[in-house]
Amino acid sequence: MKTIYEWIADYSAGTLTEPEAKVFRDRLENDGEVKRLFTDVRQMETVLKMLEVETSAEAWERLQKALSGMRNRRRRIRRTIAAGIAAAIVLFLGVGVILWRPIGLPPVVATGEITPGTTKATLLLADGEAIALDGLLTDSITVSDGTVIVHDTLSGLQYRQQEEDTVVHYHTIRVPRGGEYRFRLPDGSQVWINSASELRFPTRFTGRERVVYASGELYFDVQADAEHPFVVEAGDSRVTVLGTAFNLNTYPEEQQVLTTLVRGAVEFRHGNASVRLKPGQQAVLDVRTQQLDTRQVDVSLYTSWVNGIFEYERMPLADIMRQLARWYDIGFIFEAAEFHDHPFTGIARRDQTLDEILGMIAKTTGVAFEISGKTVLIKKQ
Repeated sequence: MKTIYEWIADYSAGTLTEPEAKVFRDRLENDGEVKRLFTDVRQMETVLKMLEVETSAEAWERLQKALSGMRNRRRRIRRTIAAGIAAAIVLFLGVGVILWRPIGLPPVVATGEITPGTTKATLLLADGEAIALDGLLTDSITVSDGTVIVHDTLSGLQYRQQEEDTVVHYHTIRVPRGGEYRFRLPDGSQVWINSASELRFPTRFTGRERVVYASGELYFDVQADAEHPFVVEAGDSRVTVLGTAFNLNTYPEEQQVLTTLVRGAVEFRHGNASVRLKPGQQAVLDVRTQQLDTRQVDVSLYTSWVNGIFEYERMPLADIMRQLARWYDIGFIFEAAEFHDHPFTGIARRDQTLDEILGMIAKTTGVAFEISGKTVLIKKQ
């Protein structure tokens, strides 16, 4: 039987089977201890990535030497035994004090605490009726169009497959800024919807394709059905899959559409251009130039939000602030324009308060933050 450390290692390496991956994600979502261990492992990997790019200071050099064996273990993570991973986590936690807790912490000035987002969404029915899903206490909902929806506090809504002669209606789940939501489509596919995002879908899939309409950021774990491809329409872009897991980011302020494949295979199409992705690849559509490219990526950087984690690797501060703005429902202003593209590498939990996240960023970037109401001012320390 696998230990929890072996489960984490295999999940990070992408070597779990589809059923095993689903079992692990369920544990990750419902077991606080598993989530903490998973975060520790990802933090360890993030520190190692930082050490690989920081070479100028003697302190970094000393840490690189001290952790060289640990870096080698990371390259062999698939074969690492449980005890080795546990020891690496302990070693990381000791190093973390050096990396993330220097003497004289830079201030984050805040007039009040801004708490993280929560599970909340609105269900919009075909007749225009709106149902608030956060705080819903009933076990099932029978809506005006006759659709029966099971409500589970852990996995959200679950649409029951309807009889073939049932009239098909379209529903929309809309998640506001400062929210997220998870639910199951009529075919059994699972969807995670991030802040400021929505999904429009039929109450029953009919025809050759299973088509849904998305905007914002969503993660799909699609139920396999070779005879009925699953299609996501996002503006002028189209993603076609059979059975797979992938992340789709279509936020208009990002000026690009990102489709990141976790497992399976997908085809991304925009106009006359199309690409077919393999696991670990990402399709990148530049909205301004209409250029479509593919690249190899660390998928966890684009899917960690599903597991309640922010994960960054040399991400520009402006990109990070846009992400935080959606989750914490805030605005931000760069007083120090030179920090707009300043890269940051780190990891944090999405359930932390905003000042905790900004405090971590301030420690390593030379940036200071001033929080006034729902606005963050970014300036020099």
